[in-house]
Amino acid sequence: SSWEQNFLLVAPVSGSVTFTKFWSENQNVKAGEKVLTIIPTESGSTLGKISLPLEGAGKVKNGDQVNIQFDNYPHLEYGMVKGYVRDISEVPDDGFYTVEVDFPNGLRTYYNYDIQFSQNMQGNAQIFTDKKRMLLRVLEPIKSAISKQVEM
Repeated sequence: SSWEQNFLLVAPVSGSVTFTKFWSENQNVKAGEKVLTIIPTESGSTLGKISLPLEGAGKVKNGDQVNIQFDNYPHLEYGMVKGYVRDISEVPDDGFYTVEVDFPNGLRTYYNYDIQFSQNMQGNAQIFTDKKRMLLRVLEPIKSAISKQVEM
């Protein structure tokens, strides 16, 4: 009904509510404004979401490996978490595609640390779009820099 549409917040999952701001009674909320976060009671597999810029997005495909460095856990100390691209949105929003990432080993890092999950974790992701060996990935930027110096 119209009343429900205008005055009711409905969650797609059951869980605990945590507010993102301080709210007071009878305070107005704008349409689309983030009001709260639902922390699901059922623990399922962890799903990551990445904002992928348009540049180079055509190379990314389902199954590509993703390495993630979480802001709260310095990667030099804790390592990175490995995941795989699960899905890519078909249409960008504000210049970014949304990429869903599965973590088959949970949030266990390469250094064997288990990262504590919390909602809306932030970090940086690196998506590997081809199967090059790590040594080649390190050498390519060096080779490119040398080539540019030789051209000068």
